[in-house]
Amino acid sequence: MQKIKNLVKNSKFIAQCFFYVLYIYYFILDHLLKKKKKMIFTSFSGRQFSDSPKVLYDYIRQDPRFKDYELVWAFNNPDSYQLPSGTRSISINSVSFFKELFSSSVWISNTSIEKLVPYKSKKIFYLNTWHGIPLKKIGKDETHVSLLVKKWYTQVKFDLLTVCGDYDDEIFKTVFPNSVNHIKTGLPRNLPLVEKKSQQIDFRQSLIEKYGLNEDVRLVLYAPTFREFQSPKINHIFNGDVLPDFGSNTVLLLRTHYFEKVNLERSNVINVSDENLDELLLATDCLISDYSSMMFDFYLLDKPIYMYAYDYDKYRDFRGFYVDLKEVYDIPILNEETLKNIYYNDDVKYQINNTLQIVNMLKTVDINKLLDALAIGVTNIEK
Repeated sequence: MQKIKNLVKNSKFIAQCFFYVLYIYYFILDHLLKKKKKMIFTSFSGRQFSDSPKVLYDYIRQDPRFKDYELVWAFNNPDSYQLPSGTRSISINSVSFFKELFSSSVWISNTSIEKLVPYKSKKIFYLNTWHGIPLKKIGKDETHVSLLVKKWYTQVKFDLLTVCGDYDDEIFKTVFPNSVNHIKTGLPRNLPLVEKKSQQIDFRQSLIEKYGLNEDVRLVLYAPTFREFQSPKINHIFNGDVLPDFGSNTVLLLRTHYFEKVNLERSNVINVSDENLDELLLATDCLISDYSSMMFDFYLLDKPIYMYAYDYDKYRDFRGFYVDLKEVYDIPILNEETLKNIYYNDDVKYQINNTLQIVNMLKTVDINKLLDALAIGVTNIEK
């Protein structure tokens, strides 16, 4: 399936054929199928049961305004998930998915739910939460992106798009020019972080007990982003000898991007890629990242954030940034030696927390404002 997706994305001719055939198919389904009181959810194009769509789903289940709605999740592997009673799961790669999609009256996603074909039905309310505050360029601003992807970004029309502040609001105005209705509520996925911020010690203790670690261990979360310009066979996660020494009392919690799988066996390195992300962020003592939007989530917890970006210039030249933190803000970037120092102690001069204030993001999540807007939008669609 992934090979087929790559072929469609990378071939202009096949992409054009795919676009028009599917667009016509969507038009037919939209006009043939009666819309039901049904909401369909996806997270990361069917890869996960997570992120902002999952948080919204949990609240929608409890909201009496949506009690008459059937709730459906679409996954790549639906058998891998145990869903609450009353919620169905379907395969996002099946033919029946399209029937489910166009018989629904509400779409909720953090990426493209409609297979990168930006068909907009007047009878469907499309809520997109996106999946983070962008530091690296996305959509039409990317140099190395397929025609199909660019077309989706420039033509998709969300009925509502969540933003965290003025910074991402301005970026999304150009990235999604047809999606003009933005709502400043913060990312729903950050609500658990805000609500459970006072319980960080408890989550830390639970993680220590789960992996049988010492009480005084230093938990360092390393979450590098995906690098499209390198082969997945190249281990760029660790550039040189940058693992913590056994005498540092540090355990490195490694969380890779969902496109990557890394097998690394070492007593002071734990692959936590399948762990609950919120619980990881709450439990860990500090975050080492590079260009991932995760650092903006972690910023809400007021704990040290460091940037280990050994290929900053290369990544900037290939992908590009909306804010050049290195050139404009002289942000401290760890090298191999300073990274090793962080394994022992926090060092204020290398923390990037203050620089991240440039995004002026909300320090909370207004979930009620978002649910109210959804209820109004759905009511208007049904009229």
